[in-house]
Amino acid sequence: MIRKYLALAVTALLLAGTGGPAFAAPPAKGAPELYDAVRNGRAAVTRTEAKLNEAKAAFLDVPVSRAAVSLSLARMSYDTASLLLSLDDQRGEARKWLARGDRYLKEAAMSLVPSRGAEVRGMLIDAGSLPKTEAGVIALVEKLATANFNVLVPEVYRRGYTIYSSRYTERDPEFAKAPDLLRVLIREAHKHGMEVHPWIWTFRAKSPGFGNPLLGRLPALASRTEGKEARFLSAASPQAREYVYRLVEELADGYEIDGLLLDYIRYDEEIPEDDISKTQFALEYQARHGAMPPDPIPKNSPLMVEWQLWREQQVNLAVQEISRLLKARHPRFPIAAAVFRGEAYSRLVKMQNWRHWSNNDWIDWPSPMLYTAKNQDLSMWLDWETDKHTRPNLIYPILGVHRFASPDNLVQELEHLNDENTAGSMIFALAHFDMALLDDLRAGPFREPATLPHRNLVRATRKTLAQASYYLGRVFAQGDFEAAATAHMLHEELVKVTRNLPLHEGPYYQNDALIERLRSLQALADVAPWPAAARKEFKHRLDYAVALIRANKFRLERTRYVPPVMPPIKVDEEQHKGPQD
Repeated sequence: MIRKYLALAVTALLLAGTGGPAFAAPPAKGAPELYDAVRNGRAAVTRTEAKLNEAKAAFLDVPVSRAAVSLSLARMSYDTASLLLSLDDQRGEARKWLARGDRYLKEAAMSLVPSRGAEVRGMLIDAGSLPKTEAGVIALVEKLATANFNVLVPEVYRRGYTIYSSRYTERDPEFAKAPDLLRVLIREAHKHGMEVHPWIWTFRAKSPGFGNPLLGRLPALASRTEGKEARFLSAASPQAREYVYRLVEELADGYEIDGLLLDYIRYDEEIPEDDISKTQFALEYQARHGAMPPDPIPKNSPLMVEWQLWREQQVNLAVQEISRLLKARHPRFPIAAAVFRGEAYSRLVKMQNWRHWSNNDWIDWPSPMLYTAKNQDLSMWLDWETDKHTRPNLIYPILGVHRFASPDNLVQELEHLNDENTAGSMIFALAHFDMALLDDLRAGPFREPATLPHRNLVRATRKTLAQASYYLGRVFAQGDFEAAATAHMLHEELVKVTRNLPLHEGPYYQNDALIERLRSLQALADVAPWPAAARKEFKHRLDYAVALIRANKFRLERTRYVPPVMPPIKVDEEQHKGPQD
């Protein structure tokens, strides 16, 4: 029996070398899905071979030889499965060979995915998925570190509870018998060189079906109106904001955290005109004008604009004060905000004006929740969040694996963010994450360890330019004489540029000159005697370096207060369409 299967495999391997199918036998009765799997596998091999040829033409610095071997083994496996299906009662063996083919095909595909040396790779760890034992947390951190994640975002305050012992609220019942797992997570992450940015529900304090440790004790701080259940603290309550500040201070003072992610930093969309807001606004209006404002406020009136900006300001005040408190402890303490996509929707419905926060250095980056399985959605939404790629600030989108049609969507979207020169991403969340994907990430987009752009944008630029220099070395080695000569000249110039970048910490002010120099190198590459794919690849890498330097310039220029712009007139229907969270 073993000899028979070995002979079949050898025959399949020989046929794979010729590119011809092993057999064209009709589908066996009751097994058409297996023949479909063979056809689909062969078609996928053909598509991946096309990608392999593209990678070779572009001189990509990916393991193309490994990919070629894996593709040959995949084709052999599918051909062997086809041979076995032509025999009686061999469906079980055929399935095994199909599984081998799928595995080899995945190995080849991941080998062809580029891996950047400077980007954020974050995992949001929801409290429900965080292991409840020290050993479990250690094992989880080890797995994520092995896959080259570099930022962990544990959910530490949700539904009014903390996962650690706090002076300001109750401990989450799920963690009642657990040790201080946040401290364990931080310790283990730092051992592996990863940052920990706790994730907090800033104003939301309650979820249906769970307890009510905060609003039950502090009902006067709730965002409420008649007929609606209170779920949030009111952003318009100074006491509510003060409560949040004390909670954040306690967290920052008690743990060696590396940053903070503010979630629910907004109004409750179900109660956008809560009683506290209406009361406070009316009193301030009366003090200014000697009369109460009309109720309701007329739509499309100047007073409606004032009302909108007033509510936004209540959230602005919270972000501003949290930033002041944390950066007083450490000037480079990064703060991020999970925000809704589309400026019109996020401002008019949620009172989230993250552009204002970013312009004033209150947050270091937004993390818009871009939950989709479609790259075309990502492109459109990134256009919204970057103001059609005119905004230079860092942005780390949150990708929602719970919306994916297939686990493969994750790698596709990470590749797409790379194509868009986005400096990293966060994954929402561990509860929905298929741990088998760790192997794909380690073999593909996370193959190389990555430095964190937000920690030092100049260092991230150096790493990006070093990868571009290495790439030019491949062009030199694989191109003809003329192509090699141009690659050598550009390589020498790029090395000079990189050496002029400072190694020490501190501000870098030669941003415009560096951008001009990189653009001039791109112009030289545009006329280089290389394949078009190679010219495009080199330009893309320098574009990413330029994006990092523009972010560095933007960071340095945020030295004085920038007032908010006028709010949009109405919610954009395209931005509002579909679930956002």
